[in-house]
Amino acid sequence: MEKKYWSHIEKEFTEHIREIIDISEILIEKFGPLNQDQKEKYKKLIKYIALFHDVGKLLEENQEIIRKNLGKNVIHSIYGEIVFRIFCEITNNFNLEKKEERIISTIIRWHHSPLGNIMEKYEEIIEKLENPREVEKIEKIILTMKEISIFSQEFSKEFEKVADKIEEFIDKVKKYEENMKEMRLRYPTQIEDYIDVLFLYSVFMLSDRLSASNYEKKEIEEILEKITNRKSYEELEKKLEDYISKIEPKEEIDKIRKECYKKCIEIFKQNYNNEKRIIKISLPTGIGKTFIGTKIALFLSKLHNTPIIYSLPFINIIEEVDQKFTNIFGKENVKKLHHLAFLEYEEKEENYSELINFEISPILITTFIQVFNSIFAVDRNSLLKFPLILNSCLILDEWQAFDSEFYPVFEKLIEKIIERGFKLRIVMMSATLPPIFSNSKYVMDITQNTNKEYYEMFNRYRIKINNGIDLEKYKKYLLDFVKKCKEKRIGIICNKVNEARELFVYLKNELGCHEYTQIENNKSYIISSMEKIKLNDRTFADILEEELKLIKEVDILNCFNREKKIKLMYLAANLIDAIKIERVKYLLDIFSNKPNNEQENDWKLIVVSTQVIEAGVNLDFEVMFRDFSTLDSLIQSCGRVNRN
Repeated sequence: MEKKYWSHIEKEFTEHIREIIDISEILIEKFGPLNQDQKEKYKKLIKYIALFHDVGKLLEENQEIIRKNLGKNVIHSIYGEIVFRIFCEITNNFNLEKKEERIISTIIRWHHSPLGNIMEKYEEIIEKLENPREVEKIEKIILTMKEISIFSQEFSKEFEKVADKIEEFIDKVKKYEENMKEMRLRYPTQIEDYIDVLFLYSVFMLSDRLSASNYEKKEIEEILEKITNRKSYEELEKKLEDYISKIEPKEEIDKIRKECYKKCIEIFKQNYNNEKRIIKISLPTGIGKTFIGTKIALFLSKLHNTPIIYSLPFINIIEEVDQKFTNIFGKENVKKLHHLAFLEYEEKEENYSELINFEISPILITTFIQVFNSIFAVDRNSLLKFPLILNSCLILDEWQAFDSEFYPVFEKLIEKIIERGFKLRIVMMSATLPPIFSNSKYVMDITQNTNKEYYEMFNRYRIKINNGIDLEKYKKYLLDFVKKCKEKRIGIICNKVNEARELFVYLKNELGCHEYTQIENNKSYIISSMEKIKLNDRTFADILEEELKLIKEVDILNCFNREKKIKLMYLAANLIDAIKIERVKYLLDIFSNKPNNEQENDWKLIVVSTQVIEAGVNLDFEVMFRDFSTLDSLIQSCGRVNRN
């Protein structure tokens, strides 16, 4: 009877390897490229990663740590890489290219740490191979492997060769690593290699975690079926159409929205073909781009069995979209992902989400930063989303908010992902869509011939430019305007946090807004989160305390003058995200005429803010004051005025 070895507590070594291979095959079939040969290549590479990644745990001292659950780190990944390199020297039966060997050894090395450079760390291997005690450990690992059937059957010929020549093969690996600097030229780095490494790494990490957590193959297939089932997207598409059909046009602008929606969808369906992977939508703010983009995404998801990832620049916009989508599609079909989205679930299926740091859902709403962290290899948890993104319909809303410095590399990477054969589709939309993918053969701009018509229809505001006014004069000018004006919804956007705060304090004092309330229990919202999230070993309690030391809490609370019926609010970037979210929710209730706790919707409301309300948020001021800025920021700010 074969002796038992362990990869994790109560998880047999051989069982773990077989589970990783099985699970990774499921993931590659679901999330791999359409080319079957490429899929088979990925499966082959994953197989060798699975076989060798944990062999360092076969050392007796590591087995004791695992069996007795001693809570110590089990150092093993570097041994797995070295043993794999030795077997590459022993045999040519792997039928691997040198670049593929390096990819496998790199993933083995970094499977317990953030993914590093493929050409780094060779010095550590050399140090191990020059240490007699470490060489002895490596020999023991190989001898133990010989006793385990999954290795003895797979590498029977290799074990025969290694018996008397172990030192010779170790020496070859050492020389190979010593020559790595010179060998760099043999491995010209291409974007395709980058995609391969990230895909293999993320699939392996998912498989490794799911196996270690005792998820069965059938369970994983059932979970993935939720987001790769055509029928699911047909039902969601019907829900959207039902919702839109029930919207009764109350104003002329509502009729324009419905007409624009219908026209854009018709243009898309008439011109769409499988080569058009990037759909552009450029229309005025407030015309209903969210519905147009979502309808197109559902059509594409239905066609290609892919989930929708709705990506936005700011958390406060996510909250608004989440509310809207939950109302339309149901809570079970919409999940959100950002650093304040808590994962508190009891059922095993939902614990799966906690395990991989995101939720499996037909529609996932998230931030640009979550998407970019996943495709630019920031950390292990972010990379777990990489296969999902490669096979999704990715909506990029308010794209102008992202740094234009990264446009060229993003454009190149997306085109290579498409050429690699993954299912990725992108819907880009904004009132100020920047010139990205301008010359790409994969682009279809469904509004290029109609957007001028709609921009001309939206005659909702006049712009007056006041040049050369300093802050002191500006404060007095605003105070005078607020006192005299009949408008009840006044927005003020500043470029700098300090100016916004100074302006807020000035208006608060001059308008006599000395009564204070908190919005939707700001403190309780944060306090309830303290035990759920840690950021660099700091709870939100610590962060809240630091914030309150930095700025006087009394200056940033919602304040009002009951006699004059004036309410003043501060909403800027220096607020804790949880407070920003609550304040945006409060404002959305006011602008949608929902009752709030104090029944003050008919009061004059003045919001002093920074760019946090500039894009995407469905706020509808009657008049807006704004510091001079770039053209796209000015246009986006105008989009918060007379939206309806």
